[in-house]
Amino acid sequence: MKVVREEMFIEENGDRPEVKNIVVMLTDGLDNVRARQTLHEARYARASGMYLVPVGIAVTDRRGFHELATDDQNGLFFVDNFRLLSNLTDGLIEYVTEGMASDAV
Repeated sequence: MKVVREEMFIEENGDRPEVKNIVVMLTDGLDNVRARQTLHEARYARASGMYLVPVGIAVTDRRGFHELATDDQNGLFFVDNFRLLSNLTDGLIEYVTEGMASDAV
């Protein structure tokens, strides 16, 4: 999340300020790299204007996912395994494009 915020979504690397920054995160829900920083960085990312959409894959414990998502009511997606990701395609694209058009994002 920090790399996206500090290196990817910056004008020097092609970010366009007039376009919303949407991050679709694929995760198994296990914090194994700088675990204490995950929610902290998600808050920073949202505060900087990024729109976060977590996609949980084979997640056994969904607690905490609502804290990652910008929209914790509709912006959470889950599948049982990687092969089922294609089942999310239409719904995820619709959700993200509606979010991009919405002033609420």
